[in-house]
Amino acid sequence: MVYLSSIPLNPMRKATGPLLQNPQRVHAHLMGASPEQPVPHDPNNRQVLWRWETVGNDDPAYADAKPIYRANLLVLTKFEPSWSALIEACGWPDTEAGKARIADYSRLFGAVTLGRQFSFKVTANPVSSVRTLENPTQEQQKILDRPRGRITVGHRTVTHQMEWFLDRAAADNQQWGFTVGPREDAKVKITGRTHLQFYKYPKKEGSQHQQPVSLNQATYEGILQVTDVELFKQTLLQGIGRGKAYGNGLLTIANP
Repeated sequence: MVYLSSIPLNPMRKATGPLLQNPQRVHAHLMGASPEQPVPHDPNNRQVLWRWETVGNDDPAYADAKPIYRANLLVLTKFEPSWSALIEACGWPDTEAGKARIADYSRLFGAVTLGRQFSFKVTANPVSSVRTLENPTQEQQKILDRPRGRITVGHRTVTHQMEWFLDRAAADNQQWGFTVGPREDAKVKITGRTHLQFYKYPKKEGSQHQQPVSLNQATYEGILQVTDVELFKQTLLQGIGRGKAYGNGLLTIANP
């Protein structure tokens, strides 16, 4: 069974702020949502996809521009979750509007047919692996000097972020089991962009060794057409791109 949850959280609660600022903290909470803990180091059992849906700022790429007055957490799990602890700490406990909505996502698969169109939304971490860098650091140069050395770099501009998506979903480049049409007339746009920087683990006072995690995110919305039913279902379950533990990759669809 696969479940899609929508969890309303209160941005004014003290415990919610750290979640909005650090996706590592969100991932830790989600891993504790199963009454029966998943098997450690089993990616097929432990994988959780999630995405913030916030309201309160004009541009979703800059969540600190204006106060967020509503924050929904969308979560896809391969186990039936319990969100009571998260809602108790960060939401509106004991209210009807504060309850999590949990749907059986497996039912959606019956609607997936070859050639069907859906509207979609996904927040992704567009990156590429390169063999050369213009100004590599000392550590990066050590990696590049290896026989098969490559560095993963994030795309920062709108142009490169859109090219990354179209290289995988336009015309014949159907890496995810769907297409958004020909590159010159693709039915997709970028509706949000942000750069995240956070520590994977709490930084110890006085420590000079821990480097922050740095991620570029882009939110894509548009109309897709299914070109490979089984591959598309796999994409819905496994997500798109990298950085999935940090709120990237969850593809949601609806009738156009």
